[in-house]
Amino acid sequence: MQVTGEYNIRIKGTRALLKQSEEILAERVKALESHWGYAAYYEDLPEKYGTAVGDAMPQERSEDYVLSMSFDEDYAGPFALILNEINARIPELAIAVLAEYGYDEGKGNAMHYSPIGSNELNADDQWTSDPLPEEEWIPMGWRHPGGAPYSHAKIEITPLGNWGREESSTLQHALQEDALLTALGFQLKWGSSVVFNGGGYYLDITGTSDLGEDMEYLEWILSGYISDRQPAYSAFCKTMFDKRLVLHMELDIYHNPDYYWIYSNHSRWHFMISSTGSHLIAACTWCATYEFSSDELDPTAFLYKQVTSDNFSDLPESVQYLIERGFRAYLKANPCPELDSVDTYGEDDDEDEPSGLASYVQAHKDDLQALIQKASSIKARKEPNRYIPDDYDSRFQGKRFFVKGIFEGYTETKLKEIAHAFGGAVIRKASGTDYFVYGSEIGAPFLTGRKNNVPFISADYFEDMTK
Repeated sequence: MQVTGEYNIRIKGTRALLKQSEEILAERVKALESHWGYAAYYEDLPEKYGTAVGDAMPQERSEDYVLSMSFDEDYAGPFALILNEINARIPELAIAVLAEYGYDEGKGNAMHYSPIGSNELNADDQWTSDPLPEEEWIPMGWRHPGGAPYSHAKIEITPLGNWGREESSTLQHALQEDALLTALGFQLKWGSSVVFNGGGYYLDITGTSDLGEDMEYLEWILSGYISDRQPAYSAFCKTMFDKRLVLHMELDIYHNPDYYWIYSNHSRWHFMISSTGSHLIAACTWCATYEFSSDELDPTAFLYKQVTSDNFSDLPESVQYLIERGFRAYLKANPCPELDSVDTYGEDDDEDEPSGLASYVQAHKDDLQALIQKASSIKARKEPNRYIPDDYDSRFQGKRFFVKGIFEGYTETKLKEIAHAFGGAVIRKASGTDYFVYGSEIGAPFLTGRKNNVPFISADYFEDMTK
């Protein structure tokens, strides 16, 4: 059976009015049993809508609340008619709908809007669209379709350890100046600023890459920024190492938007940023993907072959990622409309080369080659040759260690052996430890440790403690 309508809705109104709309929807779904042959497809709709109503009403009371919900399985159109009825019976609600009609080929989009006092939503009308007002409760992408930033991220950065005034000031200055975000390919979301609440920093940013993936190449991406500030950067790294300071970064990121700024990919990351004494390194300690779509149209391989005549897939994965990242940012600043006419991109799509692409490549070839050359210069991080003590004392006597993750130059077993040899107790629970020795890919124990505010140390810090 084909879906004839997919909807994203926003409904603004009081608590009582939203509850009333929930009752109307449940009533109309029940009526489908006798009037429609598709009742089974809608049996979960009242629960879904009720959840959306509940989510729209946080504990803080206000005059108006905004319900947000998507419904992508409207068979034969009754959902649109239910929305129309809610609008007709409760004109005090303001309703905005982004609707997609049809199935596969022939799909079309429309915007429907009914302000307070109106009952002319017409959510089933796939031929006309209503203008949307500049009101914050309606998503920006609905009001200004097209041109969405590739990614939108919310970040919380929490300093862990005994941060002094000088290094705290250095960190705050770096986060508040535009240069750091610019070097990362990001900027503060329009109208937002860096917020510091005494315990951490909060940033709402947009950019041209997936910052979660970028963190593996953090120092390489920031190489120009660091070079311009080398003395201050070196001093900051040394202080972090000497005092065993760590930055916990929690990242909630969306990327790959459509025309209406609806992002198909959503993931959450936790990183721990520490110092080797001369460099900052980031370890991904926890990650979850909530939404993922493989439909992203990426012209990198296609464009790379136009520039070099070589196959993109022959490159190392790290170089592929950095070229893709560089090309995306470059195409954002220097659009190539001809690429929009290609349905799929691949290395063997020479026959599909759109007219005008050759002239674009010729005009921008030097810049594109420079991006390729820069990405190709990245060097794999060498596995550190760890110090292993010959003699042991009781320096860790009375201290409890929890060890978890994937480490460079160590195994979990070796770290536990060393901690035990110095008199430490190696425990199995993260919640009651004096030292959480972390690597990457920890998973749930990391969240337990953060919840219980245990001290975290990197493998580099642990190694220094054993000398």
